[in-house]
Amino acid sequence: MAFTDIIKNVSADKIVDLLRPYIPVAWTQTFSGYGTYAIGALMILSGAVSIFGVPLPWVPLGSEGQWIAAGFAAFTIRRSIGNKEKNILAAIKENTELTKTVADATADATISIKKTTK
Repeated sequence: MAFTDIIKNVSADKIVDLLRPYIPVAWTQTFSGYGTYAIGALMILSGAVSIFGVPLPWVPLGSEGQWIAAGFAAFTIRRSIGNKEKNILAAIKENTELTKTVADATADATISIKKTTK
């Protein structure tokens, strides 16, 4: 059995599970939240290296430009998702404060109506 056959039959999850005990915890915490950027950078680098004539087995011949474009897309998409998350959280906070204000006003109005009807 060739080495490539062994690699093809092993899933990425199994490889990560085998390597996890040897990865320092500081590394996993340092790069937390930057996985998409790392993948985008690797895609751009892979496409650029292939353009300069170094064949990489994971970059099919003629698709170097697609790899570079996909790398830039990863950066753009990640940034836009992050901005959307911030906007959504701000809207939730604003609506929560507005809901509290309406609830307080309703409670005050209810109390004043009860006082006037007594």
